[in-house]
Amino acid sequence: TAAELANRQGGINGRPIELSVVDDRSAPDQSVIGFKSLAGQEVVGVIGSLFSNSAVATFPLAEAAKVPYVGAAVADEQIDPVKEYVFISSVPMGPVAEAILGYLMTEKRQKLAVVYDSKNAFSLSGWKHMKALASTYGVELVLEEPIASSASDFSSVFVRMRSRPCDAVMFWGIGSGAIAFTKQYRAAGLQSMLVMSTAQASVNRYVDPCGTAAEGVVIASLLADIGRKLPPSPVKAAFDRLADPYKARTGAEFSGFAANGAAALMLIAEAVRQGGTDRR
Repeated sequence: TAAELANRQGGINGRPIELSVVDDRSAPDQSVIGFKSLAGQEVVGVIGSLFSNSAVATFPLAEAAKVPYVGAAVADEQIDPVKEYVFISSVPMGPVAEAILGYLMTEKRQKLAVVYDSKNAFSLSGWKHMKALASTYGVELVLEEPIASSASDFSSVFVRMRSRPCDAVMFWGIGSGAIAFTKQYRAAGLQSMLVMSTAQASVNRYVDPCGTAAEGVVIASLLADIGRKLPPSPVKAAFDRLADPYKARTGAEFSGFAANGAAALMLIAEAVRQGGTDRR
């Protein structure tokens, strides 16, 4: 959608944007294969996978090959330390973790239990920043519970949670695990505020599958996730220019994931507009 809009406005310096798309199936090895294929086509830049583990596996290749790479996934390793050819279009996890902690402080939720996926780069980035910043916001971490990406039964986690009273529970994870955790959390009768990360800021992928279990859950969201609710403003107008054709084509609402992809394309397009097509 972003490419189509740019091309209707003349493309880049009068030349249309052409997209080459590779499906990495959210698998790091396939992301690596896909990057090598695209780099061999002499593309002017690569937009990275939306899956953080794929991004972590791929960006070192881009840096070594000196191919401009804009990561659409959230994984701090892409930009910390700063790279010469690797950038991100997503919001780094530091500000996200800080915003969540600020909310907990405002709500006077000072005792926090944290459940995090110990094998997912996105989850680890968020958890790392939250742990480092918690004391600054007067938040005590009463439970730190690592889980596997494939975890589907959280009963043992809830047993330990009951032995460590808390005001809120933070879940850093992705995919079906977040849905299963939410449903089982409610079924277990636990009453502390449940907080989800930006990975769950989706009606289709999280709220609807959770059903009534999602009632009362606090979800950290990006601006794009609530774009339809924004008041009239230049930001809302920019959102609508992308969101309306996106929904017409896909039937889905524009999301933070879609926004990251669109922003990545815009960054590469502007770089080419100003600096030309030489990747170096």
